[in-house]
Amino acid sequence: MSIPSVLGKLPELPQHLPNKHTYSNKLKENETVLRLLSFNVNSIATVMQYYPMTRLSSEMRNLNTFYNWLEADIICLQELKITNPIMPGISSTMNNGSKILQQHCILSDYTCFASLPKSKKSYSGVGMYVKKTFPLKVTKIEEGITGLLPVTNLSLSDYETIEEKNYIKLRYKNKKGTVVNCYRSSTDIGIGGYENIDALYNNDIERALELDSQGRCILIELETGLVIFGCYIPANSQFTEEGLLYKMQYLKILFRRIENLIKQGKSVVLMGDLNICKDIHDNEEGLQLAKRFYSEAKGEDISKELNQEFIKEKPERFFFNQQLANSNFKIANNFKGIMIDCTRQIHPKRRKMYTCWNTMKNARAVNAGSRIDYTLLSKNHATNNINIMNADILPEIHGSDHCPIYLDLSMKLEVDDKVQISSQVAKFEAKSFYKLINNDIMKMFGTKRARTTESSEDRISPTPTIKSFQKHKISSSLNTKVDGFFKRKSTSSNLSKSSSPVNESSLPRSNAEILDSDDDEFLPSIEVEETKDSSPERRDIIQQKLDAIKSDVKLQKDLKKHNTSNSVPLFVDAKDSSDAGLTVEDKAKRDKLRSLLDSNKNKYEKIPLCRHKEKAVIKVSQTKGKNFGKKFFCCNRPLIVSDSKKRVNNGFETNEFSCGFFKWIP
Repeated sequence: MSIPSVLGKLPELPQHLPNKHTYSNKLKENETVLRLLSFNVNSIATVMQYYPMTRLSSEMRNLNTFYNWLEADIICLQELKITNPIMPGISSTMNNGSKILQQHCILSDYTCFASLPKSKKSYSGVGMYVKKTFPLKVTKIEEGITGLLPVTNLSLSDYETIEEKNYIKLRYKNKKGTVVNCYRSSTDIGIGGYENIDALYNNDIERALELDSQGRCILIELETGLVIFGCYIPANSQFTEEGLLYKMQYLKILFRRIENLIKQGKSVVLMGDLNICKDIHDNEEGLQLAKRFYSEAKGEDISKELNQEFIKEKPERFFFNQQLANSNFKIANNFKGIMIDCTRQIHPKRRKMYTCWNTMKNARAVNAGSRIDYTLLSKNHATNNINIMNADILPEIHGSDHCPIYLDLSMKLEVDDKVQISSQVAKFEAKSFYKLINNDIMKMFGTKRARTTESSEDRISPTPTIKSFQKHKISSSLNTKVDGFFKRKSTSSNLSKSSSPVNESSLPRSNAEILDSDDDEFLPSIEVEETKDSSPERRDIIQQKLDAIKSDVKLQKDLKKHNTSNSVPLFVDAKDSSDAGLTVEDKAKRDKLRSLLDSNKNKYEKIPLCRHKEKAVIKVSQTKGKNFGKKFFCCNRPLIVSDSKKRVNNGFETNEFSCGFFKWIP
């Protein structure tokens, strides 16, 4: 799909990312280019708030546009930080569960597969996006590295073990008693390569499920036999023994699985945040220590022995280098070399090629980081008509403490034996795997309303919570049509209509329509309300109004529970000064809601100008400390630290980069 003309505001492609059409002269007949992209986003909800996506109008600021701009075919995002809808006790907030999945995992041009943690809320999580128009189709897809997870989004508590010759299989039961298989149970579903894996965790199934329950890996297989792993390896940032054991077990299972697939003749790609520095040249802190304490460690003249000491310092580094064919540390009889570090294959001597920086120290500004994100390719790729075209990092793209990396491969289009695509592929899509009820995010706020009966027991809950999935079935016998998340409910005459402070096409006609909903997470968000010409100060006022409506809904719920016979909506038009029907306590609550709006009307009337003589933008501090969450004004142009001298010499007026304007909002 071509990118719409509105994207003319986007900058040119990043410096190290070529247009795919530049490869046309290098491709043989029946070959195509597969562009793989990996990005640890450190919360998927924040990616669109940074350069270069801030160059776009709000309606185009989405992952679909982002991926098309980069011409990516398969994308792996790590650290999604989305709450899994099956988890008990999910809070009803605007930032968790189904709403974030709905926004970021259902795209028009890409199919999304997501693996979310089954035990921790808003933690980890990996998403794999595949372009729908890419000529090579996905035939199989799995969640996790052991193959023991159920093929549907279930709790891992109820299962039975089946002993096989080479490996163990599991069979789960859902709450209805229906049997659900794991990925190992069928060759039509599982990708394979499970042999001799169970010994790595001493056949302890609970340990295996613990390793796979954090949403750290998705693997897909293309019809050519290429298997792609998208992984987020544990970091062990607390440097505990248990954390190190977890990390080493995970790495050993992962590479044993890759080794098994290579033995079957398949080629493998491993991409993602592996949380390992390959050697001292990929770690700024290690380089600085070497230069400080060893006189021979100057520039590129770091000795081989010193680099080997750095690699042997941590067991994960040592193990990782054993798997790499282009490692700088090879021990005879203790080296496998099954994978190629593609970025180093293309750029063997380039320095300061970092992909992650410490945000607490503002290390990205001086490019003092480490390279822990990789695209690895199995050494047998040439036998399967796969060649490396390019691989690099994309430090110009912000939005995380990591930057994206990419790998371009040339692949043969002809498939000798056409493989049938498994039906499980469609079932694992995020929209069906996590039971998202709308395929189009804009239908979340549809204006069509469902017919309902007077009985609240017969009404289908409009919010896709776990409770509603367990207790309600959508049936044609109910004579109910679901066109959006909001359903109109008959209300008693003692509840009058409240006037809406925002666009009425985006909200129910009265707050009473959603009084009985268990969650308010599907109330309109600021992202939906924003229009092309919305200014930051207008957006803030709208958000305050929406927050006030949410509070009013909760207050009316309380009134209804206490059987208040003459209750009226607490949120009323500012022109309506009538206090009829309100108790003293309710009047105080209403006045408090009004003050929420009034206090923000004039808050951002005067937006300061930066040194470019342009209106500054409002951002929120993400630095932990006393200013965390505090708002500030800053220049809207991107900051490129390497061009700071150019900015001073040429003056602020003619430079396209940030002028450095900054001002806290009181």
